[in-house]
Amino acid sequence: MSAMDFEAARVKMVDNQIRTTDVTSHEILRAFLQVPREEFLPASRRPLAYLDDDIPLGDGRFVMEPSPLAKLLQLAGVGKDDVVLDVGCNTGYSSAILSHLAGSVVALEEDPALAAAATDNLARLDYVTCAVVENPLVEGCRAEAPYDVIIFQGAVETLPIRTASCEAITCFNAVHHFELARFASEAARVLSPAGFLVLYTRTAKQNRDTIWGRFFPEFATLETRLHSASELQEALDATHAFVSVRMQMIPWSVTTSLSRLLEQVTAYHYSTFRFYSSDRLRAARDTFQCRLRDVFGDCSRITFSNDHLLVVAQRAGRSPIVRT
Repeated sequence: MSAMDFEAARVKMVDNQIRTTDVTSHEILRAFLQVPREEFLPASRRPLAYLDDDIPLGDGRFVMEPSPLAKLLQLAGVGKDDVVLDVGCNTGYSSAILSHLAGSVVALEEDPALAAAATDNLARLDYVTCAVVENPLVEGCRAEAPYDVIIFQGAVETLPIRTASCEAITCFNAVHHFELARFASEAARVLSPAGFLVLYTRTAKQNRDTIWGRFFPEFATLETRLHSASELQEALDATHAFVSVRMQMIPWSVTTSLSRLLEQVTAYHYSTFRFYSSDRLRAARDTFQCRLRDVFGDCSRITFSNDHLLVVAQRAGRSPIVRT
């Protein structure tokens, strides 16, 4: 694919994937137009750069799909003077996007190969406001604290961050990895007055309704960690720290191919696949493939529901933070 093809695909990504999810911030739209996503992927995966999907990097790590990332960043309200900690930056794509929105970005990564890739990518593309730090994700990066915004692309329960030091925390498809009450309490501790906690997750029912829940053997029954909307509400209420909790069901339709879905199984795209033994996963993968071939006439274009739940909670404070 040529550079011009990538540029055209980037414009289509913004117009067809990001704008259509109510992302209206001109700064965010401009950032996604300017950052070449393909440059943060291995050469073999660059043709997939502008799919509205996570791109696997191996060992359960991935470059986050653009549309929910854009939505989360809009809700986080990153400002031009903010210092942002990007936890689990992998190859640096999210950090590059953040560099267009914030004053400075600390890109934290614990995998040496990914940290090296992020360092090379960000330096090569001249993102001078990003600094890559190789350190265990659970330890954070105290040297550059305090942070105005922290972006998580993974799961930790204890945040190595000073009390009341963050204006926003976002968590993308990871809250089910936490002990919920402990996480809610810790988030309440580190948020500043009127700060925001933004969760993007999936309920058990939404999981059952995906292509995985419907056709992949035992996927929905083995995945018992997902929280319901009421459980999330109760955990946040129990902290007595949040003055408002808003929940919104996000309807999502994904179009992909059978080969792409099978690749996600092999790459352990979902942590649920870790619950299977190797033989059991291989057998389930074969059954999944047979079921999809029976149901979908054209396996090069499979469309299915991938709905999520968005939770935005605001901590108590003297007055709400409003950013435009």
